[in-house]
Amino acid sequence: MRLTEIHYTDEDIVQKRGSVAQRFCQSSPSMQGGRMAELSTDDLELLLALYDEEFLHNRWKQEIGRELKFSLSTRMSKSAGKTVAKKRRVGGGPPVIVDLEIRIALNFFLRFHEIAGTKLVCGLEAPNALWALLLVMEHELCHVIELTYFQNSSCKQ
Repeated sequence: MRLTEIHYTDEDIVQKRGSVAQRFCQSSPSMQGGRMAELSTDDLELLLALYDEEFLHNRWKQEIGRELKFSLSTRMSKSAGKTVAKKRRVGGGPPVIVDLEIRIALNFFLRFHEIAGTKLVCGLEAPNALWALLLVMEHELCHVIELTYFQNSSCKQ
């Protein structure tokens, strides 16, 4: 089964997301007392591994076939995450993707608890910073999959 063919019910997604959250809290030194005290690129790599196990049937490396880079930004202010695809022309043909990076807005997650009221992330309610990070990570991983298979991805489509 290809990554683009995997489907889950809403209930399965919530259950699997909860499992990722629990395993992340147990494994990441960034989580202290159930709260995100810091965030590192190692944490993002851990999340990718957990998503690969829980959602993607351990097919990420086989199907994506490239290293995914992660970075944290303190300057991003319009979005909580961004997928960056670097393209290059090879042999006079059309541009091809040579590098993929998921960039995460660090301050958004570290200051998430300061936001009052209902917090919507990717259109879903996020009760805490970790849940918000999971929603953003899922969104960005979808972009990576779309870029890999279709060489294009857009939130507007």
